[in-house]
Amino acid sequence: MDKQKNTLPVLDVSCALAAMGGDKNVYRQTVSKYLEIIPRLLQAMDTAFFEDDRMTVRNHAHMIKSSSRTIGGMLLGEIAEFLECQCETARGEVIEDSLRELHWLFTEVSRLFLSLGYGDL
Repeated sequence: MDKQKNTLPVLDVSCALAAMGGDKNVYRQTVSKYLEIIPRLLQAMDTAFFEDDRMTVRNHAHMIKSSSRTIGGMLLGEIAEFLECQCETARGEVIEDSLRELHWLFTEVSRLFLSLGYGDL
């Protein structure tokens, strides 16, 4: 994963727009909903991790993976997929590191959206 992770873009708007038929209004609405929902999922994942509820962490990672890829957050989607796969067997430190990375990447994606004029933070 590390080699692929290094080549994935943090945000690929053109790919996401193409998947939505180039409809910027649909993309803008999708981004707006994404920016609203993902912070809640991240917070719920943190809580679930500290309560040793790996099933919830895994389920939320799955939602973040697909949602992030939909809006072009390819690297965020990749980290979420890694976390989703590791939830059953990985040591707590691996999961905690992945959660930290998800938080950081979400902040970066949010900043990029703001700089491009998508969504409100």
